[in-house]
Amino acid sequence: MNDNAITTDENALADQHLVLLDKAQFESFAAFLDAPVSPNSALRKLLTTKAPWEG
Repeated sequence: MNDNAITTDENALADQHLVLLDKAQFESFAAFLDAPVSPNSALRKLLTTKAPWEG
């Protein structure tokens, strides 16, 4: 295996995280993810800016 393939594999593994939560922590986390986002200037900018691949 060459160095490039090893680096690619290491980067793929580094992007994975294991998070262990008890039931109460999971419910709190899920509620946070399900909650609507409050409108703000950063969100408006994100949603109105063209993606780099859109030209």
